Amino acid sequence: MKTLKILIVITLFIGYIQGGQAQKLVVNPYENIHWTKSQQFKGNFHTHTNNSDGGFNADYVTDTYAANGYSILVITDHSQVTYPWNKFSSLNPNWQNRQADSLHLLTFPGNELSTGHHRNVFFARIEGGGDHLDSTFQQITDSSALCIFNHPGRYWEVEKEYQKGEQYSPAWYIDFFNRYPCILGIEVYNCPQDRYPYDRILWDEILTATMPQRPVWGFSNDDMHGSDELMGNYNYMLMEELNINALKKAMKQGNFYISNEPGKSGKDLAPHILSIDVDYSKQTITIHSKDCQQIKWISGITQKGKKKANQIVAEGATFHWKNFKKNYVRCELSNSFGTTLTQPFGFMQ
Repeated sequence: MKTLKILIVITLFIGYIQGGQAQKLVVNPYENIHWTKSQQFKGNFHTHTNNSDGGFNADYVTDTYAANGYSILVITDHSQVTYPWNKFSSLNPNWQNRQADSLHLLTFPGNELSTGHHRNVFFARIEGGGDHLDSTFQQITDSSALCIFNHPGRYWEVEKEYQKGEQYSPAWYIDFFNRYPCILGIEVYNCPQDRYPYDRILWDEILTATMPQRPVWGFSNDDMHGSDELMGNYNYMLMEELNINALKKAMKQGNFYISNEPGKSGKDLAPHILSIDVDYSKQTITIHSKDCQQIKWISGITQKGKKKANQIVAEGATFHWKNFKKNYVRCELSNSFGTTLTQPFGFMQ
């Protein structure tokens, strides 16, 4: 009887110790970033020309983005590859050829697969609309290409109570993310006017289910068709060199942050992140920024239907995770000009 009591006490003590263990930060997309060495290359990954339904010639598009500080630009016309730039005139006699190097732009083949759910594919010449999602994702995988889901708010409904696995439900997206590592993430800002604001709700629903085992990165793209969508969104890729290998690595590892600026100034007026410091002993993440008026830390969602909101779990430049029990957190910085988001940090006991 005495032995049994001792065993019970030991078991309860072990359970108490285990239950009281602090969370461990296991996904830090900025862990290997040397902020003094890395550059912040501004990119747009969703751009159209009048080769599909855009309003501008391709040479005008490339020149305009180059003149406004972008370092990375990919043309993603619908269901076709508008590439290479030095053969623009062969695609359309009204276009003038462009050399990406002379414009100081990094580019590569892109296509907005436009049959069914729109998806952008990068780094491979994959033509057509991508009729069958699974076979197309396998083709992307086999081509060592990468892709994202575009503007999911066009398909999923924030108010709808989905059946298990129903098309366009959060679970439907999660299934694809789990099966295809080539899918990097989703657009959480589409167009400077933030056409689908509930897409950040979807992002948090997905992250709640997938983190930290399967990070899903957020992208902010102009989806440029005309002057209303020029230069309001940007992805700051954190790289020491501007080349395809470095870009692929940054996109895969989440080494970037994203901004939305409705005013489309071309001057990058949304908050800039200068550095992100993680102190594992103090269990803190600290954001160093400029031109920032408010900082919020977000994890999960609250309420239901149209009342759903991104759940704010802390405010201020430093996040303390000692007593934090959720599986991820992401940061939102804002000022009067726009909003900047980090990629998610993942936790595990």
